[in-house]
Amino acid sequence: MAPGPAPAPAASDASAPRQPPLADPYGISEARPIPQPTHADPGVVGANPYRGPEAGPVRVRRERPVYACPAGVECEDLWSRGHERAAFVQLLSGAFHLRERVSSPIAFGGELGGFVHDRVRGSIRGLVPVSEASDQATDDNASVWLWGASLGVAAEKQSGFVLSPSLQYLGVIGGDYGHLLGIHLPFEWLGARGFRIGFDFAMLYGFGGTYETDSGRVEERPNSTGVTVNFLVGHVFASGVDQRSRCNP
Repeated sequence: MAPGPAPAPAASDASAPRQPPLADPYGISEARPIPQPTHADPGVVGANPYRGPEAGPVRVRRERPVYACPAGVECEDLWSRGHERAAFVQLLSGAFHLRERVSSPIAFGGELGGFVHDRVRGSIRGLVPVSEASDQATDDNASVWLWGASLGVAAEKQSGFVLSPSLQYLGVIGGDYGHLLGIHLPFEWLGARGFRIGFDFAMLYGFGGTYETDSGRVEERPNSTGVTVNFLVGHVFASGVDQRSRCNP
């Protein structure tokens, strides 16, 4: 059987109609890189269009100095270099009970004193009862106030703290209550700006004095013990003194 005629060649692709390009509604093909943030001025090539105005110059915070002495260096605490000669004034709030003499549960007063040569403490004070004071020998109301003086030595002295055992004398004005002598223990703390706070108590021994009995006789007051307790708050007066710890190389 004779072969049939060869198939006709396919039409050329060039004669086929051209397809339209793919749609690009978001313009992805023409997208450009997002500008990176820089410190350039707005409008300059490479500037970040989303960055706000540049902030002003950076303010550097000054660190507060630390007043500490390195190892091997002797430190002078708040009571040194001028404070040993600084006067102080403080308010007192407390109570006193002097057996066979007078007592009051609430009393207010003041104290004026100072340190000499960093060790010696001296002061004078006055106390006025604000509640009813009673005579311990007769149980009558007493109109009195106390005054006293003390002199002692700073036995325990640290930075901002001192304990000064003292010898104290107390007198009572407003009657014949005799005299009181004893040991006074003030615990005092000193702040960086001269603020003082603390407390004290005293153990006293009373002697002398007289009282009148109901029958009109005058009797001697027996010797007895007593105690005073006070809360202290005040301020140091040290003109021209830097009230911070110092170091001596």
